[in-house]
Amino acid sequence: MKQYSNPPKLADRFLRWFCSEDLLEEIQGDLHETFFHRRQHMNPLKAKFLYYRDVLQFFKPYSFEKYSRTKQFLPMFKNYLTIASRNILRKSWFTAVNLTGLSLGLLAVLLIGLYLRYEGSHDSSFPQYDQVHRLVNVYRDQVYTCMKFPGYYQSNPSQQLVLLDYLRSQEEVVEAAHFVTSNSAIAGPDRYFVEVQGKKLVQEDVLITNSGASFYSLFPQKFLLGDPQSAFSNWDKAILTETTAEKYFGEQWQTKDVLQETLKIRDSVYVIAGVVENFPNNTHFHTELMLIQQQIPSWAAYTYVKLKPGYEIEPTLARLNQEVDRVYPGYTEDVLSKEIRSVALQDIHFTDGMLYELKPVANRTYLQIFALIGGIILLIVCVNYTNLSVAMYASRQRELGIRKVLGARSSDILFQVLVEAILLTLICLPISLLGVYLILPFFNSLMGVQIDWGESLNGLVLLVFLGLVLVAGLVSALYPAVVYSRKSLLGLFEGKLSTKRGYYRTLTLRNALLAFQFILLIGLLCITGYIYQQMHYLKTYDLGFDSEGVLSFGIASSDQFSPLKAELLQLPEVQEVGSGGLPGNQMYNQLTFKLDETEPVFADGTHIYLDYGSIKALNIDCKACEGLEAGKDRVFVINQTAAERLANVAGIAVGELIGKTLISEPEWENEEFGYGIPHTIEGIIPDYHYFNLKETVNPFLMEVVREAEWNYEVLVKASTKDWFATLSKIRDAYYNLESDLPFQFEFLDQRIKDLYEQERRAGILLASLTGLTVLLAFMGLIGLVAFATVSRQKEIGIRKVLGASVRQILVGINKEFALLVGLSTLMAIPIALVMTRFWLENFAYRIDPNPFWGLLAGGLCFSLVVVVVSLTSFQKARLNPIESLKQET
Repeated sequence: MKQYSNPPKLADRFLRWFCSEDLLEEIQGDLHETFFHRRQHMNPLKAKFLYYRDVLQFFKPYSFEKYSRTKQFLPMFKNYLTIASRNILRKSWFTAVNLTGLSLGLLAVLLIGLYLRYEGSHDSSFPQYDQVHRLVNVYRDQVYTCMKFPGYYQSNPSQQLVLLDYLRSQEEVVEAAHFVTSNSAIAGPDRYFVEVQGKKLVQEDVLITNSGASFYSLFPQKFLLGDPQSAFSNWDKAILTETTAEKYFGEQWQTKDVLQETLKIRDSVYVIAGVVENFPNNTHFHTELMLIQQQIPSWAAYTYVKLKPGYEIEPTLARLNQEVDRVYPGYTEDVLSKEIRSVALQDIHFTDGMLYELKPVANRTYLQIFALIGGIILLIVCVNYTNLSVAMYASRQRELGIRKVLGARSSDILFQVLVEAILLTLICLPISLLGVYLILPFFNSLMGVQIDWGESLNGLVLLVFLGLVLVAGLVSALYPAVVYSRKSLLGLFEGKLSTKRGYYRTLTLRNALLAFQFILLIGLLCITGYIYQQMHYLKTYDLGFDSEGVLSFGIASSDQFSPLKAELLQLPEVQEVGSGGLPGNQMYNQLTFKLDETEPVFADGTHIYLDYGSIKALNIDCKACEGLEAGKDRVFVINQTAAERLANVAGIAVGELIGKTLISEPEWENEEFGYGIPHTIEGIIPDYHYFNLKETVNPFLMEVVREAEWNYEVLVKASTKDWFATLSKIRDAYYNLESDLPFQFEFLDQRIKDLYEQERRAGILLASLTGLTVLLAFMGLIGLVAFATVSRQKEIGIRKVLGASVRQILVGINKEFALLVGLSTLMAIPIALVMTRFWLENFAYRIDPNPFWGLLAGGLCFSLVVVVVSLTSFQKARLNPIESLKQET
């Protein structure tokens, strides 16, 4: 368990904020002495909790008497506080409902605020982050997040640095750097075996760079062991994070001689040159081990440039695009190469649609929805408080009238009501903070984030939240405060909640606010229903291939595939083994294509290379592929979408494409074929969804071979009831051939689900917030109905004397609320439909929203209202009419 060696800094900052300078030193000294004594005799967490309690106990008027005018105000303020405290305790039902509702609402708002702040602060932990930009390359009609090397995989170390050298030569550039990570699509594999001190460990999230000192300049880390000068002074150095150091050398790694230890990764040996703090999670890349080596093992790298203060990136980009052939010879001659652009570091997390991104980017629509729901929850909390306050103060009108008779001014009553509201919201503040502290671990797990409690709740955040709490209290109490402070003596002693009769009783601000609540509530329920329907639609949509029982894993060399395939097929559980063509990817690079002897060129073709084993494993309908069993080496087929495009431009039927020649990359001049690469179309397959359902089906150009020439990913189709035993056999077969690359498998079903992970998480959070909104709204309704029923006791008694039954009384009370629910439903449905259609634009394949979910949400709200109103009013409706007429309202 973590040891708290010092008193909590947050509590000390709060103490220094409110405490008088004359008293601070003495009070803080005593508190510290008590804390250190407790720490020696009890659990550190308990000592910390007691320290918070002690600090809060000193939050009293005498502790912050810093101005003389405060002393003049204190006696009157103390009177307001005393009366407010008594009323809060005396009105226990009102207090319980409001305290619970306010605390839950403020908790949700704070949690949403912390999440939005976390998402919005991506990459802001790096110094001068606003001066850093990432270069991106536009090729064909796609944007690549990485910059290629001049000779791709054949580039030597000096060629890999050409772009960086050019950038550094620019006047406005401070530094330039690049790197790749093991979990990126351009560098793989995802994992490495690391040998250290005789142990062989699996390591993920490895970052490799040959611009180490420059990388440190752009993305500085705090060194816990070693220093940046020596760490980047030579090649073949390794820099660990805290987590990795603990993994390699144990919890007491700081006491060991970690520096100069060596790591062996495959055939390379690296000297440990430093240990740095863990990288923040809210960055667009993550690493746990950095390797400084002379050459990057990839065809491209993620490239960054840091500008001098006050300079813009556009002039640098303009010169680079003008002189691009100096860096990439022949770039301007390639008609598919468009231009080099940039993305500001702080915008990377919110920029969608680029290839080979290091982490999933944020969806601004979801963040806006969460912010909107936070505002809705805050509105509902304020509306609840306003409605309950209007009803509650109706029973205190005579008290307020007597205070006016005794000399109280309208401003005194106004201030009294506001003080009571502020006091109640301040009581909610620590409750909400405690709730966030307890919920935060579960929230982090749900949303896949790492919001740190201590770092997030700094002084500014607490000050903003305190201001929000005070504003919420003031806004909530403003209407009842103004109404009852301006009411005449006669009106106060008359003691009626409303003077309106008949249908005009419904036309009150209280009911207008209640209707506004129902609109928000029904709208949220409706939107949540549509999201659930869309996610169920995606889950059950026919993708055109069989994903059940299919798993995949990577291999280091194509030479291993054939013997591994032979060994796997000997397992009785394994049905098929294939290579390539694994669906469930995010969109990747496309190519141009055309039909021979036609002019139109299409730029959105997806080339898929796979073997016949994958076709059978995925159960793809490919009649032409059966020729591979008859002795063919390869078959070229296209999907229905590509066939319809080509047939349309050629003016022929789709079936007549068989035997025609398709030219891929017709702009590329080569020695073998002239322009482009010709393919004879041998078959047409039905469309299947290779990518996620946010994208339409692209034209597929599929090259199916009997035996693949290069293999980096293996597909296995298995049928078994004991997956644990089957996976163990597959793993053993893998390790019989592979010793450098750890076995890492993935089920195709899970791979497809991961494509919609962001939507799943957003849906769960939205459903949870909607549930909370329902709870808050009906808590307010319970309190409101209870007070409204009390105010109508005499009316209920008279109705019973005149012969009304309990059922008739309950129906009469429910009519008012039922009318509000009905009107709210009619208003909420079109709003929910518009917002849902806007969200559904993110999906190429989507449901057609209809009013059903709105009517269902309205019906649910109506049922809950009837139950709540009936149960709350039932006791008063059953009272003897004599008792009802005798009671004061």
